Amino acid sequence: MAATAKQNRIASAVPIEFRDYQTLHAALRRAREMRNISFELWDEIAGVSRGYTSKVLSPEGSRKITMQSLGWLLAGLGLKAILVDDPDTLKTILPRFRPRDLRLVRNSPRRKSG
Repeated sequence: MAATAKQNRIASAVPIEFRDYQTLHAALRRAREMRNISFELWDEIAGVSRGYTSKVLSPEGSRKITMQSLGWLLAGLGLKAILVDDPDTLKTILPRFRPRDLRLVRNSPRRKSG
């Protein structure tokens, strides 16, 4: 019962939108603040060396978020990333889209083997 009460006190950190490295950096900082956990605890939960998350998320950025560390950072906050359409951006780029030639696509049902 105590675990359930504690879980109910944890603030939801989602959704927080990001579009590039800088906004990802800010989103992770905001999510940590919303979870109300220390960098030390985040390090422990994420399974990284002590001080790692504070270095990655410091304003100076002495360490960078990599594809591998992103997985650790998200998991350490109980988060995952989901890609969704951006309607505003799609409006501007959709006219540039052209369909692929399925004859040139591997494993395409329209590609002739032979």
